[in-house]
Amino acid sequence: MRGEECGYVMSGNFEIWIDNEKFTLGEGDSFSFPSNKPHRYRNPGDGVAVVVWAMTPPSY
Repeated sequence: MRGEECGYVMSGNFEIWIDNEKFTLGEGDSFSFPSNKPHRYRNPGDGVAVVVWAMTPPSY
């Protein structure tokens, strides 16, 4: 069993690494991945990034 994570970039810039692969996202972009994959993220811009992020537990 594994959880899932997904997100939607509402505004700004957003970088996410999933399993050491980098994705550069902007307003209107989305992402999803299994929660058991190594991941990290950051805001590379000078302004605020707004990201809606949702997660499900492995049992869901």
